[in-house]
Amino acid sequence: MLLAHAARVAPLYTRTIFSHMRKSGITWSSTTQKLAVRAHIRAGEWEQAIKLAEQTWVPVGKLGPSTIPLDVFIELMHLALTPSHSRGDVAAMAERCWRLFPSRAKTNASPRLAYNVVRLLVNQGHTDQAIQLTKRLLKSLKDVTPSTNRYCRAILGLVIRPPERSARRSRPYSAPSFKQSQALFESLLAYNPALGLTPDAKLTRYLLENLFRSRNRGSRAAHTLGELRAKYGPGVEDSAVRRLIARYAMQDGNIRLAKAMHEQELLARRKSSHTFAEAGPSRSKDAPWSGDEPIPIQSHLEYIRNIGTENVKWTKLSRGLRRAEVGRGLIRAGEARKRRSATVRLNTRRKLLNRVRKMKKV
Repeated sequence: MLLAHAARVAPLYTRTIFSHMRKSGITWSSTTQKLAVRAHIRAGEWEQAIKLAEQTWVPVGKLGPSTIPLDVFIELMHLALTPSHSRGDVAAMAERCWRLFPSRAKTNASPRLAYNVVRLLVNQGHTDQAIQLTKRLLKSLKDVTPSTNRYCRAILGLVIRPPERSARRSRPYSAPSFKQSQALFESLLAYNPALGLTPDAKLTRYLLENLFRSRNRGSRAAHTLGELRAKYGPGVEDSAVRRLIARYAMQDGNIRLAKAMHEQELLARRKSSHTFAEAGPSRSKDAPWSGDEPIPIQSHLEYIRNIGTENVKWTKLSRGLRRAEVGRGLIRAGEARKRRSATVRLNTRRKLLNRVRKMKKV
């Protein structure tokens, strides 16, 4: 139990536990070996993890499949594909991982495995092979589960999202046109009608990111979002999508569209805050110590960690829009200051302190 807790919470302290276990002569069971490999993975020690996995689950002197648990194999593959490694290191690490491939696994985890393989191919610049593998995966799937749909959307996001524009890439950067990306987006969603895949807001944002080279990208992004909303419903839009369209519009000089997206985001934030206030914190009548007082559902640190980043991005967008309006003479500086003071911002110090005081009273 101590080793399992350390592997999950503080992986670096597992070395001390391992040394005490070796000194005391405790026999390592299969569960202990699995926890040891997972602790090395969580600590980022891939070389130690793969060596221990090879010693534990690869048959010595025999030609046969590995007996590594499927979840450990997937974690090893995921750690091998971190962006901090070079292309050569990633290729060598992936080859060592594939030697441990559990061919006798009973659990159908093909979407989880395919996600890591597609991610490897995309990072290496082999986008065509990644698209072919994605099509084969979509064609082979028959069972519709929330987990399968989630992994399929993540795989489509890897293929649809434009490649990173960084100097570390050895291959020349060549992004497809937006029409090609949109056609690929629609074809992959409808490749297996039995799955009933629909795009979420993150997948929509990945599609709209392909407009970074286009002209009038703000208007084209808003038009594409309207088509997707009419076809798949309101689930294709969130605050990140609205911020992206507003940023495109500001870069194009289309202040009217940027202001319209800003107003939509403002209304959505007000609606969500009113819904949260009307719902109130959850109550628990079974707990004898709670009584009739509401129990807070999250601490102030969780509030900052979950919502603080979104509020920072929202504040930056609002200030950038005000500066653009002042620079073009659409509004005066005094009016901009008044609008700034009237803007609803959920991460102000006053509201955060009031929230902490209410939680302390409870």
